[in-house]
Amino acid sequence: MKYREVSLFLMCVAAVVCVLALGMVMPAEPALADLPRRPTYTPIPVQHSSSSSRGSSGGTIELHVLFSDTWPWDEIHWQDPWTVVQWQDAWGTWHTVEGWQGRLSEVEIATDGQVVGSCAWWVDESLRQGVFRWQVYRNEGGELLSTSETFGLPSAAIPSVVVEVPLTP
Repeated sequence: MKYREVSLFLMCVAAVVCVLALGMVMPAEPALADLPRRPTYTPIPVQHSSSSSRGSSGGTIELHVLFSDTWPWDEIHWQDPWTVVQWQDAWGTWHTVEGWQGRLSEVEIATDGQVVGSCAWWVDESLRQGVFRWQVYRNEGGELLSTSETFGLPSAAIPSVVVEVPLTP
């Protein structure tokens, strides 16, 4: 082989090695772990004044989370806690209501300085029985922070049930 043919051959081999090396170094798809997590659920806003727009009668259950004075706002934001409604069967076992889970939908500062987060769920009149409770977790799938007292669902006499839960980190 002549010097020129050897040089050309070596350059071709070097080019192939570079292409293969780049293919091994660069991923074919972006790493999904680097992308921000999309919320999996957004609570549906509830109209408290009129149920006629929903086409049936019913009421609301509303959670008021009372954040403690020592709440670590720089570590756990008000949007982080995950709320879950559960119902109790005749044997005392608690079950999560699949449609009544999500993050707090708003936060207010009361005149006394108390920070109150809230979320609400519409309850159709056909769901009038049972014992329920709220649970609040640090985040979705995270540590349980608080469990409410038990409550019943709204009725014609009580169209909105408000449950307060103190929350400490």
